[in-house]
Amino acid sequence: MKKQIIFIAAFFFFIGCLNNGNGKLENEIATSIKKNCKSENCQVDISQLTTFRWSKLYVFRETASLEVVEQILNQKYPYYVDVARRLVFTDNTNKVIYHEDVFPNVEGVKNQEVIFLMPDTITHRIFANPIFTVTKQKIVDGEYYVLNQL
Repeated sequence: MKKQIIFIAAFFFFIGCLNNGNGKLENEIATSIKKNCKSENCQVDISQLTTFRWSKLYVFRETASLEVVEQILNQKYPYYVDVARRLVFTDNTNKVIYHEDVFPNVEGVKNQEVIFLMPDTITHRIFANPIFTVTKQKIVDGEYYVLNQL
């Protein structure tokens, strides 16, 4: 039993090291910012990084329950995983066309992590505009990126 626990822990640690714990799209956003944003502040157009057409992006905090997610999306959400920050893209008919869960790092913000700015008092934010202002924030092992819209 002890060997199985060690193996499982090592497996998840290894997977986490492969992509910094970020989801696929979040990695693409971070890579684009690192490559194209040479100054402290710049802009990124997420529609240029997706392979699908979308109308809205819903960003949910880790604290958003399944009930909140389904209420905001106005539909059943079968992809829910507890304690994950999620990105949910819908088309113009409100159909979920892409979703991504990103699990938080208990030690704090990770290098090249993408954070969508929202007040601490809310569990989600909805974006229809694909263009975000990016602010780079320095941390000990690199930087992370804060995306915002006015």
